[in-house]
Amino acid sequence: DNRDLNIYELLVRDFVSRHTFKTVKDSINYLKKLGVTAVQLMPVTEFDGNESWGYGSNFVFAVDKIYGPKKDLKELIDALHANGIAVILDIVLNHAYGLAPHARLWWDEFDNKPANQNPYLNKNATHAFNVGYDFNHDSPYTRQFVDTVLAHWVKDYKIDGFRFDLSKGFTQTSTVNSSNPVGDWSVYDASRVYNIKRMATQLWQNYPGTYVILEHFADKSEEQDLAGHGCMLWGKAHAEYGQATMGWPTGWDFSNAIDYRSSQHGFPFHNLVGFMESHDEERLMFNNKTYGNGASGYSTKAYETRLERFAQAAAFFFPVPGPKMTWMFGELGYDYSINYPSNTADSRTSPKPVRWDYMNSPARMKLYKTYAALGKLRTINNSFKTSNFEISAFGTQKQLRVNDPIMNTIVFGNF
Repeated sequence: DNRDLNIYELLVRDFVSRHTFKTVKDSINYLKKLGVTAVQLMPVTEFDGNESWGYGSNFVFAVDKIYGPKKDLKELIDALHANGIAVILDIVLNHAYGLAPHARLWWDEFDNKPANQNPYLNKNATHAFNVGYDFNHDSPYTRQFVDTVLAHWVKDYKIDGFRFDLSKGFTQTSTVNSSNPVGDWSVYDASRVYNIKRMATQLWQNYPGTYVILEHFADKSEEQDLAGHGCMLWGKAHAEYGQATMGWPTGWDFSNAIDYRSSQHGFPFHNLVGFMESHDEERLMFNNKTYGNGASGYSTKAYETRLERFAQAAAFFFPVPGPKMTWMFGELGYDYSINYPSNTADSRTSPKPVRWDYMNSPARMKLYKTYAALGKLRTINNSFKTSNFEISAFGTQKQLRVNDPIMNTIVFGNF
């Protein structure tokens, strides 16, 4: 059930020091105790280079060799399923990189771009935020390719769903030369909506119940349309929870960002995947440690204090009805910057320290146990599937009320 999803976003490279599927398999009990109901693997299909987040996609039918053979991935998926944990694959179908056959077979050597007659890829990207080479999702060849890729992973690997990277790019409406490229790219786009609905419908006809999760961030009306069709959409609440945990009294009302019914979203179903942090944002605990409010002798930067404040944020996160996602090791207060080690954007996707030794810290383990208790609470009680709840989070004294005949839940927090 969408409403029972506690998604754990995981980058194999930075989760286990051996960066292999086989070693991740050894950690399933850790995830199960945490109350995780789905693991979302960052891209594991063959990508450019070896040390990568995986978004430089080349061969999307193949497993990248750095993580181990496909047999090991299949065994990991089977083991997760045996423990009641679904598997969601982060997949890259907005673009391909230069070694992809879709690029090489129809290539313009003079311009060093896909050729004009390329049946899959645009010669020039349609939006300013594209990386690699842009797929033409209006092409019948691309549509057939997409359907075949998704069927391959569901049928051969038993994948339960997909998170579509940069789904807002599934369009032929060009905004690259716009004076407002982000705004114009984000307005309601009927052709993009058609492409995504077509893809999802085709997938569900063959594999009912498969999760379709979009990294979209488009106009509200477009997201509402897609949510009404059955797609789930990412709901970022990074800044708001960050301000609340750091103790800064502006921008800390997370109620709109995390509530699928709110004026920000207005979805007809529980299809908002709310998250405090993902792979793409600065680590919240690093921000707390670096920029926390230290006024009046009480510092949110202090080690145990900042961990306690994240436990409080979790109490205003997990019980809010609807699917939730956490970034790996957030449950232990991982506090290395996303830009480690250089502290510049050059290191954004660089390998990060794997700190399983955090489990030796009683304060960090207390946070882990809080995440686990809250995660389990919302999945074993059907009361958290309700649409009848209220969040008041604009002031220092924040409240969450979940109203249901099975069980009423009230959360109070002094931020």
